[in-house]
Amino acid sequence: MPLAPLWVVVRRVIRNLLAVLTRRKVKTMTEEGTLSILMRENTYKVQYASNNPHSMDRQPYQCTDEANLGAFLQQLALDTWYIKQAFAELWKGGFIALPIVLSAEQIQAYFV
Repeated sequence: MPLAPLWVVVRRVIRNLLAVLTRRKVKTMTEEGTLSILMRENTYKVQYASNNPHSMDRQPYQCTDEANLGAFLQQLALDTWYIKQAFAELWKGGFIALPIVLSAEQIQAYFV
C-alpha cells in the first residue's frame, strides 16, 4: 500500500487539530441551595438561599396563586412529589423548605 504524500498527512493533522480546538464543551454552572415558600396574604413568596456562605442575598419571587406557583416549581424542574408535598404543607398554613440545585441562568432569571 503506497504512503500518502506528506502534504496530505499534514493537512489531515491540521484539520483534526482545528476540529479539536474549536469544539467547545458547554458546562452549565449550578449552585446548591434551599428554596423556601411561604404564603403571605394572597401571594406566595418563594425565596432562594444558596448553600455558599459567600453568595449574595437574592430577592424573593412572587407567585399570585397556586397555578402560578405550580408552574414556577415545574420550570425549576422540581419532582412532582415535592410539588405535591409543598402544596400539602402550604394548605395547612405551613412553611416549606426544599433542597434544590439551580443553574446560574435560573437564578438570574427568577431571583435577581
